[in-house]
Amino acid sequence: DEANKLYYTYYTGHTADTEVVMRATSTDFKTWSKDRTFFLPGSNDGYSRKDFRDPFIFESESGKYHMIVSTKKDGIGVLAEYTSTDLKAWEHAGVFMPMHWGADRFYECADVFKMGDWWYLVFSEYSDGNKTRYRMSKSINGPWITPADDSFDGRAYYAARTAFDGERRVLFGWVPTRDEGGDPSSY
Repeated sequence: DEANKLYYTYYTGHTADTEVVMRATSTDFKTWSKDRTFFLPGSNDGYSRKDFRDPFIFESESGKYHMIVSTKKDGIGVLAEYTSTDLKAWEHAGVFMPMHWGADRFYECADVFKMGDWWYLVFSEYSDGNKTRYRMSKSINGPWITPADDSFDGRAYYAARTAFDGERRVLFGWVPTRDEGGDPSSY
């Protein structure tokens, strides 16, 4: 809400058995205050109580804000969607994208953006593969295409997000520490 000089950030609130989306606000982008009146529990909408994290917000061409949250529904990894017109009140919009790979996988750190004529969805697969993958679509509503080579880098390049500087979009993420700190070493 730049017009009112109020900035929002959404983050994961976590206890031993519960995750919720929480909010903090700032007027200067330096000092943040937790909003103790806001929390978004996915369990109210049929999602996992224990796995509900990594909120990512983007604005679509319609001017609507979308919050994508990593969670599970009926034991299967999904990306839940909430929408807002003011970044304050959020409405459940259903599953943004179901992941069809089974109960042994979970999808974290979603990132959604448009580049040229294509929408891109970048996410990390929390499984024995631990990869950052992507999908693409001509519409924010899908269908989402899986490219033949749908991952960035190799195993364990994880939790990658993108940033745009007005000219270039760059990808940055976590690379695990290897045994003895050497590249040829194992994880």
